[in-house]
Amino acid sequence: MSTSSVAIIGAGLGGLALAQGLKSRGISATVYEADSASDSRIQGYRIRIDAQGQQALARVLPPALYQLFRQTASVASTEGRFLDRAGQQANGRQPEGWHRAEQNPDLAPDLSIHRQTLREILMCGLEGSICYGHALEGYHRESEGRVGLRFTHTAEASCRLLVGADGVNSRVRAQLAPDAVPADSGYLCLYGKSALTADKALYEGTNVLFCDGFSAIVDEMRFRQDFTALAAKAGCDGRLTQAEDYLYWALIGPGSRLAVPFGNLSLPPALQKLMESTRPEHTATLPVRYGNPNIAWQPGNVTLLGDAVHAMSPAGGIGANTALRDAADLATALHGKGLSGIADYERLMLARGNAAVADSAIAAARLSG
Repeated sequence: MSTSSVAIIGAGLGGLALAQGLKSRGISATVYEADSASDSRIQGYRIRIDAQGQQALARVLPPALYQLFRQTASVASTEGRFLDRAGQQANGRQPEGWHRAEQNPDLAPDLSIHRQTLREILMCGLEGSICYGHALEGYHRESEGRVGLRFTHTAEASCRLLVGADGVNSRVRAQLAPDAVPADSGYLCLYGKSALTADKALYEGTNVLFCDGFSAIVDEMRFRQDFTALAAKAGCDGRLTQAEDYLYWALIGPGSRLAVPFGNLSLPPALQKLMESTRPEHTATLPVRYGNPNIAWQPGNVTLLGDAVHAMSPAGGIGANTALRDAADLATALHGKGLSGIADYERLMLARGNAAVADSAIAAARLSG
């Protein structure tokens, strides 16, 4: 049986950010991931990191890795273009979280980064602390305040603190707060990437197109830097995969509108061409679920962060950013107060998470109205 001070279930962005934050504060942690490898399945493509997400990353990453994050990301258009089917400006439908830079001069511009690139940056220096192929079955209380972990087909483990960062289908949440099952929103998110060969009108910053009962988001991703050289300079030599340029797209709306073949969606011609040019293996469908706002449990040495506790629609663009803030706050709380700081962390995390879930639901309605 292996032992650790902190056991983190899930090697997503939130779990890895927490591991980095704990490492920088001298707290030992082990990350347990059910997947067999970091790149064993598609987990998304473009991700936008807002000013608060950037601040959270700066709190958990060593300066060299934080600089690597910024160097491998491109500055996103925070305003974007909101267009109707005819390509005309559609005003008044921007989600609140999609702030306009000129209205928020004190906020740093959003950064767009390839999700796998950010994961690899967050994994730098943690290679000996991530255990792949460890699917959690459940946990149990042990003597002296420890938590025992049971995994499918692997050895057991033990820790002083268990953190569920294992996403919307969290096994930790299912045992800690079994009645707080995430709700099916009825929405779907279809996403993918295509080569930069589509209509060049789609390349101008971030484009949001309002279609018939759903919206399409199209964002150009260009990587002008040599990742290998940048990684070597940051001390992450050979561990950063070069991302190729691509056009990211996502469709967000009710499942009743999107659960049909692309050819039946009545898309604008440029968008239809983009869909048809996308290889099937570069697309994925994500059912949108919302975290239960009434979730509650007795504070102790089992806690949650990110989608494991407050899953939300990607329409607001704040899910990953909220998880990163959770990770930074939890690392700070544990460093300052140890286990006694968990209750304060949970109060802040739950309030922030519930507000983010509500905001994302409003954003989804605006993008689908």
